[in-house]
Amino acid sequence: MISSTAFIGGCAQDDRPISEIPFFKPEQSGSSAQSEDAASTDTVMSGHYKVSPEGKLLRPESIYELTPPELPEVAMVYDQNGAEAFAEYFVDVIDYTWMSGDSSLLRSISAESCTWCAYVADETDKLTAAGGWGEHVNNRVLSIEPAFEAPSHPGLWDTVLHIESDRHNHYDGTTLKKYPGEKTQFHIQMRQFDGMWKITAAAGEAEEKE
Repeated sequence: MISSTAFIGGCAQDDRPISEIPFFKPEQSGSSAQSEDAASTDTVMSGHYKVSPEGKLLRPESIYELTPPELPEVAMVYDQNGAEAFAEYFVDVIDYTWMSGDSSLLRSISAESCTWCAYVADETDKLTAAGGWGEHVNNRVLSIEPAFEAPSHPGLWDTVLHIESDRHNHYDGTTLKKYPGEKTQFHIQMRQFDGMWKITAAAGEAEEKE
């Protein structure tokens, strides 16, 4: 993804370290004594983001109450429809992972062979540990190519999803960046282990603009 020049609430460019962003506090009213007592409860803000005492942007409240996506029944079936439904569920899990900062669900549906899955899970854990987060992450499946079982690898199913993502924000604990939406071709392979689908490989590339 290529970041675009953007502003945080109109006060700082998106690629500035947080230490360089001019924070502000809500105006206080009343006597000086009351103001002094209230100072400890004032919320420090940068644009529309709250700031922690350590100077980090806090995870927006709008993404606090995320719930894991539910696996549809059809995605448990071992056939073409099941493989395609599971592939779409996988996209929902990716969105949930970035937004929630919780990689456990992604790891649970990924086979050891999926290095892309492991990379996303590891990066999510690092982001969370650094106080970072993702916001407005939303990948929509525009179309899905028919899933098929690889003739030379029985049990291995393959499909390609065409996805469009919204503009979204990424905060790494120091810098807030805004990314434009894009269309992506997402190649997914999967197989069942003990009756449950798992992703064995995944790779994405930007769709060529018409």
